[in-house]
Amino acid sequence: MNRRRFITIAGGGLGVGGFSGVTTADTRGVVGAQDPALFEVTNRWTNSPVGPGEVLEVHATIENVGGETGRTDVELIVGYSPEVEDRRMLTLAPGERRTITLEFRAGDPSGGHEEFPVRVDTGAHSVTEMVTVTTWTGDPALFEVDSVWTNSPVGASELLEVYATIENVGDETGRTDIELIVGYSPEVEDSRMLTLAPGERRTIILEFRAGDPSGGREEFPVEVDTGAHSVTEMVAVVE
Repeated sequence: MNRRRFITIAGGGLGVGGFSGVTTADTRGVVGAQDPALFEVTNRWTNSPVGPGEVLEVHATIENVGGETGRTDVELIVGYSPEVEDRRMLTLAPGERRTITLEFRAGDPSGGHEEFPVRVDTGAHSVTEMVTVTTWTGDPALFEVDSVWTNSPVGASELLEVYATIENVGDETGRTDIELIVGYSPEVEDSRMLTLAPGERRTIILEFRAGDPSGGREEFPVEVDTGAHSVTEMVAVVE
């Protein structure tokens, strides 16, 4: 037995068909008989991502593209092991469209974050969308080096100053050490602890006292490192 009935309303009588959407209304011998009712999903959107225990809402616009008034169950089918989680009985005239909302209450996601398909099915046409259930509230704090400049060149024993603008491009407030790493045999020469809110940026100064340059002039790299992102600049020490 079919899991649903598709009913086409033709004149004063009712015809009952299966998934094919074929009406039992007798049109044999009728010149120019119309196509039966045919329900298509023309648009859909969701409120994904949602958290565990929250209601996932699937909004779908259904249109009767056939030639007769019809009625059918529109089902929400969820998951990789598909189950019908919600349905709406819908009656539409030819050319009529309507937006409905189908709902599913999310469970606890595996590993704190889970994606799976949801399908809106009219019996004659279906559309699938991937949705997410998550305990994550957003991207963690992520510190990037936006720009770097220095007072290079400097003389022997002078202070090399490295200016760096750091931005938190994540979604949470965070705190990290910003390190100045100097030379071809890298060593941390200075660091600053920095706390930034999401979208906040700040310019800091990191310092290194230069030694005596080999041969009267020496060039070497300095790197500003946030732990997640770094930028390297060449500097010079001269006599």
